[in-house]
Amino acid sequence: AARVDTTGRSWQERSAEFLAVRKATTVIFKRFSPETLTRMGISNNFPTSVASMVYITLGHVYHHMKLIEERYL
Repeated sequence: AARVDTTGRSWQERSAEFLAVRKATTVIFKRFSPETLTRMGISNNFPTSVASMVYITLGHVYHHMKLIEERYL
């Protein structure tokens, strides 16, 4: 996978960007109606509901936290 070049950006800048994107994503998802959450589509050739994509997207942070812990802490 391609990586973003963060050379010259402080940890505080990267953290602030992450938190802003996370907050915006959460706000958008909270506005989804129950009907919207039941809609289906295809992801990686598998039927997937909007609700499952919300959980996957919001839960993906734990993947990144694990990478940070393994690589930098």
